[in-house]
Amino acid sequence: MAEKVLYGLTNDTFKSIQFGAGAIFRNLEHQDVTTMADFNALLTKAAGDGQMLGATDGGINVNISATYGRPSVDGLGSMPFKGGLLPESIECYIEATLKEVSPSKMQSIFPTSRFAMEDGKNAISQRININIASDDYEDNITWVATTQFGYIMVSLLNAFGRAGGAIAAVNGIAGGGVPYRADGNMENFADTEYIPAEVKYFFTNAADATAEFAKIDTHKVMIP
Repeated sequence: MAEKVLYGLTNDTFKSIQFGAGAIFRNLEHQDVTTMADFNALLTKAAGDGQMLGATDGGINVNISATYGRPSVDGLGSMPFKGGLLPESIECYIEATLKEVSPSKMQSIFPTSRFAMEDGKNAISQRININIASDDYEDNITWVATTQFGYIMVSLLNAFGRAGGAIAAVNGIAGGGVPYRADGNMENFADTEYIPAEVKYFFTNAADATAEFAKIDTHKVMIP
Protein backbone atom coordinates (compact mmCIF):
# COMPACT_ATOMS: atom_id res chain seq x y z
CA MET A 1 0.00 0.00 0.00
CA ALA A 2 1.13 3.58 -0.64
CA GLU A 3 2.54 5.63 2.19
CA LYS A 4 -0.69 7.61 2.63
CA VAL A 5 -4.21 7.80 1.26
CA LEU A 6 -4.49 10.81 -1.04
CA TYR A 7 -7.33 13.32 -0.93
CA GLY A 8 -7.96 16.45 -2.97
CA LEU A 9 -7.44 18.56 0.13
CA THR A 10 -5.09 21.51 -0.24
CA ASN A 11 -3.90 24.26 2.06
CA ASP A 12 -6.46 26.53 0.39
CA THR A 13 -9.48 24.20 0.53
CA PHE A 14 -11.16 25.76 3.53
CA LYS A 15 -10.23 29.26 2.37
CA SER A 16 -12.03 28.77 -0.96
CA ILE A 17 -15.31 27.03 -0.13
CA GLN A 18 -18.55 28.76 -1.17
CA PHE A 19 -21.45 28.75 1.31
CA GLY A 20 -25.18 29.34 0.99
CA ALA A 21 -27.41 30.00 -2.01
CA GLY A 22 -26.45 33.64 -2.38
CA ALA A 23 -28.74 36.24 -3.94
CA ILE A 24 -29.68 37.46 -7.41
CA PHE A 25 -29.60 41.15 -8.34
CA ARG A 26 -30.74 43.04 -11.41
CA ASN A 27 -28.61 45.80 -12.93
CA LEU A 28 -25.90 45.70 -10.26
CA GLU A 29 -23.48 48.52 -11.13
CA HIS A 30 -20.33 46.62 -10.21
CA GLN A 31 -18.13 47.63 -13.13
CA ASP A 32 -16.06 50.24 -11.27
CA VAL A 33 -16.08 48.60 -7.83
CA THR A 34 -12.66 47.28 -6.77
CA THR A 35 -12.71 47.10 -2.95
CA MET A 36 -14.60 44.89 -0.54
CA ALA A 37 -15.93 47.92 1.37
CA ASP A 38 -17.35 49.49 -1.79
CA PHE A 39 -18.85 46.17 -2.89
CA ASN A 40 -20.55 45.68 0.48
CA ALA A 41 -21.96 49.20 0.22
CA LEU A 42 -23.16 48.47 -3.32
CA LEU A 43 -24.96 45.28 -2.21
CA THR A 44 -26.63 47.07 0.70
CA LYS A 45 -27.82 49.91 -1.53
CA ALA A 46 -29.00 47.54 -4.27
CA ALA A 47 -31.01 45.50 -1.78
CA GLY A 48 -32.58 48.65 -0.37
CA ASP A 49 -33.41 49.93 -3.86
CA GLY A 50 -35.31 46.76 -4.75
CA GLN A 51 -32.70 45.37 -7.15
CA MET A 52 -32.48 42.05 -5.28
CA LEU A 53 -34.91 39.46 -6.68
CA GLY A 54 -35.57 38.27 -3.15
CA ALA A 55 -35.87 34.92 -1.45
CA THR A 56 -35.25 31.69 -3.35
CA ASP A 57 -36.09 28.05 -2.66
CA GLY A 58 -33.93 25.06 -3.57
CA GLY A 59 -30.74 26.97 -4.29
CA ILE A 60 -29.49 28.87 -7.33
CA ASN A 61 -27.95 27.25 -10.42
CA VAL A 62 -25.38 29.05 -12.56
CA ASN A 63 -24.48 27.51 -15.91
CA ILE A 64 -21.71 28.90 -18.10
CA SER A 65 -20.69 26.39 -20.72
CA ALA A 66 -19.83 26.01 -24.39
CA THR A 67 -20.41 23.19 -26.87
CA TYR A 68 -17.57 22.47 -29.29
CA GLY A 69 -17.52 20.50 -32.51
CA ARG A 70 -14.98 19.37 -35.09
CA PRO A 71 -15.00 20.32 -38.77
CA SER A 72 -15.78 17.60 -41.27
CA VAL A 73 -12.53 16.60 -42.97
CA ASP A 74 -12.13 13.59 -45.25
CA GLY A 75 -10.04 10.89 -43.62
CA LEU A 76 -10.12 12.57 -40.23
CA GLY A 77 -13.21 10.81 -38.94
CA SER A 78 -13.66 11.53 -35.25
CA MET A 79 -9.95 11.62 -34.44
CA PRO A 80 -9.20 14.36 -31.91
CA PHE A 81 -6.50 16.83 -32.95
CA LYS A 82 -5.26 19.82 -31.01
CA GLY A 83 -6.74 22.93 -32.61
CA GLY A 84 -9.57 20.97 -34.20
CA LEU A 85 -12.32 22.15 -31.84
CA LEU A 86 -14.57 25.02 -32.85
CA PRO A 87 -17.35 26.61 -30.76
CA GLU A 88 -20.86 25.66 -31.83
CA SER A 89 -23.11 27.07 -29.11
CA ILE A 90 -23.02 28.50 -25.60
CA GLU A 91 -25.22 28.34 -22.54
CA CYS A 92 -25.02 31.20 -20.11
CA TYR A 93 -27.83 31.34 -17.57
CA ILE A 94 -28.93 31.57 -13.95
CA GLU A 95 -31.87 29.53 -12.65
CA ALA A 96 -33.75 29.70 -9.36
CA THR A 97 -37.20 29.37 -7.85
CA LEU A 98 -38.26 32.81 -6.64
CA LYS A 99 -40.60 33.10 -3.67
CA GLU A 100 -41.79 36.69 -3.96
CA VAL A 101 -44.71 37.48 -6.29
CA SER A 102 -45.00 41.26 -5.90
CA PRO A 103 -45.35 43.26 -9.16
CA SER A 104 -41.77 44.54 -9.07
CA LYS A 105 -40.43 40.98 -8.75
CA MET A 106 -42.80 39.64 -11.41
CA GLN A 107 -41.49 42.31 -13.79
CA SER A 108 -38.09 40.60 -13.69
CA ILE A 109 -39.71 37.24 -14.42
CA PHE A 110 -41.81 38.68 -17.26
CA PRO A 111 -39.69 41.58 -18.57
CA THR A 112 -42.02 42.37 -21.49
CA SER A 113 -44.83 43.17 -19.06
CA ARG A 114 -46.73 46.44 -19.10
CA PHE A 115 -48.42 47.61 -15.89
CA ALA A 116 -51.33 49.86 -15.05
CA MET A 117 -52.83 51.16 -11.81
CA GLU A 118 -56.54 50.38 -11.58
CA ASP A 119 -58.94 53.25 -10.96
CA GLY A 120 -59.62 52.24 -7.37
CA LYS A 121 -55.84 52.26 -6.76
CA ASN A 122 -56.03 49.05 -4.78
CA ALA A 123 -55.02 46.92 -7.75
CA ILE A 124 -52.21 46.81 -10.31
CA SER A 125 -52.80 45.07 -13.62
CA GLN A 126 -50.05 43.32 -15.59
CA ARG A 127 -50.18 42.38 -19.25
CA ILE A 128 -47.33 40.33 -20.76
CA ASN A 129 -46.36 41.47 -24.25
CA ILE A 130 -45.38 38.70 -26.65
CA ASN A 131 -42.85 40.94 -28.43
CA ILE A 132 -39.42 41.71 -26.99
CA ALA A 133 -38.14 45.28 -27.11
CA SER A 134 -34.48 46.21 -26.72
CA ASP A 135 -35.15 47.83 -23.35
CA ASP A 136 -36.71 44.61 -22.03
CA TYR A 137 -33.15 43.29 -21.62
CA GLU A 138 -31.44 44.03 -18.30
CA ASP A 139 -27.92 45.45 -18.28
CA ASN A 140 -27.07 42.45 -16.12
CA ILE A 141 -28.52 39.77 -13.88
CA THR A 142 -25.97 38.99 -11.20
CA TRP A 143 -25.53 36.22 -8.66
CA VAL A 144 -23.49 37.05 -5.55
CA ALA A 145 -22.54 34.40 -2.99
CA THR A 146 -20.44 34.18 0.14
CA THR A 147 -17.07 32.45 0.26
CA GLN A 148 -14.47 32.04 2.96
CA PHE A 149 -12.31 34.66 1.23
CA GLY A 150 -15.14 37.13 0.55
CA TYR A 151 -17.58 36.98 -2.37
CA ILE A 152 -17.91 35.37 -5.77
CA MET A 153 -19.98 37.23 -8.34
CA VAL A 154 -21.28 35.96 -11.70
CA SER A 155 -22.87 38.64 -13.85
CA LEU A 156 -24.81 37.78 -17.02
CA LEU A 157 -24.57 40.63 -19.52
CA ASN A 158 -27.52 41.89 -21.60
CA ALA A 159 -29.68 39.45 -19.67
CA PHE A 160 -33.22 38.45 -20.52
CA GLY A 161 -35.36 36.92 -17.78
CA ARG A 162 -38.29 34.59 -18.17
CA ALA A 163 -40.41 32.09 -16.31
CA GLY A 164 -38.69 28.74 -16.36
CA GLY A 165 -41.90 26.76 -15.90
CA ALA A 166 -45.28 26.80 -14.22
CA ILE A 167 -45.95 28.89 -11.14
CA ALA A 168 -46.39 26.44 -8.25
CA ALA A 169 -49.10 27.16 -5.70
CA VAL A 170 -48.21 24.67 -2.97
CA ASN A 171 -50.72 23.39 -0.42
CA GLY A 172 -49.65 24.06 3.15
CA ILE A 173 -47.28 26.55 4.73
CA ALA A 174 -44.30 26.00 2.40
CA GLY A 175 -45.53 28.69 0.03
CA GLY A 176 -45.51 28.77 -3.74
CA GLY A 177 -42.65 29.51 -6.10
CA VAL A 178 -41.95 30.86 -9.57
CA PRO A 179 -39.28 29.07 -11.66
CA TYR A 180 -37.01 31.78 -13.06
CA ARG A 181 -34.28 31.76 -15.67
CA ALA A 182 -32.13 34.60 -17.01
CA ASP A 183 -29.85 34.20 -20.04
CA GLY A 184 -26.88 36.38 -20.96
CA ASN A 185 -26.69 37.71 -24.50
CA MET A 186 -24.05 39.20 -26.75
CA GLU A 187 -24.74 42.78 -27.81
CA ASN A 188 -22.79 42.98 -31.07
CA PHE A 189 -20.31 41.09 -33.22
CA ALA A 190 -17.35 42.52 -31.30
CA ASP A 191 -18.59 40.58 -28.25
CA THR A 192 -18.33 37.15 -29.86
CA GLU A 193 -14.83 36.48 -28.50
CA TYR A 194 -16.20 35.99 -24.98
CA ILE A 195 -19.21 34.34 -23.36
CA PRO A 196 -21.62 37.11 -22.20
CA ALA A 197 -20.81 36.76 -18.52
CA GLU A 198 -18.29 38.22 -16.11
CA VAL A 199 -16.96 36.59 -12.96
CA LYS A 200 -15.39 38.59 -10.15
CA TYR A 201 -13.87 37.57 -6.85
CA PHE A 202 -13.85 40.05 -3.97
CA PHE A 203 -11.33 39.27 -1.24
CA THR A 204 -11.63 40.49 2.34
CA ASN A 205 -7.84 40.89 2.43
CA ALA A 206 -6.02 42.55 -0.47
CA ALA A 207 -2.91 40.44 0.27
CA ASP A 208 -4.94 37.27 -0.32
CA ALA A 209 -6.16 38.61 -3.67
CA THR A 210 -2.63 39.44 -4.74
CA ALA A 211 -1.37 36.01 -3.72
CA GLU A 212 -4.21 34.28 -5.59
CA PHE A 213 -3.61 36.32 -8.74
CA ALA A 214 0.05 35.31 -8.66
CA LYS A 215 -1.02 31.66 -9.08
CA ILE A 216 -2.64 32.36 -12.45
CA ASP A 217 -0.67 31.40 -15.56
CA THR A 218 0.90 34.56 -16.93
CA HIS A 219 -0.34 33.91 -20.47
CA LYS A 220 -3.92 33.92 -19.10
CA VAL A 221 -3.63 37.44 -17.70
CA MET A 222 -5.51 40.13 -19.62
CA ILE A 223 -3.46 43.15 -20.66
CA PRO A 224 -5.14 46.37 -19.42
